[in-house]
Amino acid sequence: MDLAGGALLGVLLLAFGVARWRGPVVPAYEVVSRPLVQNVVATGRVAALSRVAVGAEISGLVLERRVMEGDTVAPGDVLVLLRAADLEARRDQARAALEALRQADRPDAQARLRQAEAELAQAEREATRRRGLGQQQLVSREMVEQAQQAVVAARAAAEQARVNAASLSGGAREAQLVEQLRAAEAELERAVIRATVAGTVLLRQVEPGDVVTPGQVLLELAREAPGELLLPLDEKNLSRLQVGQGAVCEADAWPGRSFNATVHHIAPSVDPARWMCACASTRRWISCART
Repeated sequence: MDLAGGALLGVLLLAFGVARWRGPVVPAYEVVSRPLVQNVVATGRVAALSRVAVGAEISGLVLERRVMEGDTVAPGDVLVLLRAADLEARRDQARAALEALRQADRPDAQARLRQAEAELAQAEREATRRRGLGQQQLVSREMVEQAQQAVVAARAAAEQARVNAASLSGGAREAQLVEQLRAAEAELERAVIRATVAGTVLLRQVEPGDVVTPGQVLLELAREAPGELLLPLDEKNLSRLQVGQGAVCEADAWPGRSFNATVHHIAPSVDPARWMCACASTRRWISCART
């Protein structure tokens, strides 16, 4: 055996001996200092932050209901239509009265004013003529006085006609009829029940053919807002929670899917019912807002 072969054999024997001395190779882990993570698990329920009750402002028969549970609505969307024949008749009456004022009463008043002014002018001319004849002693004093009284009566009639024409020409009468028409239209608009906020229909308590009264709740909406989860927790876990902490939520309806949430409120009160069931174990509610 040459020198190189002897050296290689010696190295192999040395490596084998070191391996035997060190023992078998086992898996190892590197120890690193990190914060201790504690998870708090609880089961709760989903709650709407704000609910809006939609009611009727007038009495009427339901003609149409345009939404169902689960429908999403926007402000101004029509929810329910009511039949209000009496309000329609009141609106039509106010509209007809206003049209009659503008198309018939006002022209008639203006014609009467022109006639009264012409009669006044005629009476003044006649009084002037008789006054002249009276000075010449061609007519009696009584006829002169009658002509003057006719002027007074004609002037009063002309003034009354002028007042009537003014009241019908953009005056108090027309303004009154306009306000009556606006009030009737506003009352009739209440027969169309619209959504005042954006949200989702949670409950419906009305069907076509129902007779509703003012104040009766017809629908209930959940205002469009971030969802809220209410979770009952033991008092021993409250020290591990604080507002602003993140949370991960899962729903039975979507297994395997999760969404993030944030703790935004910890109730200071105790739920008496859960305290009794827990046999002196204090429970509190926390609410998590979905992010």
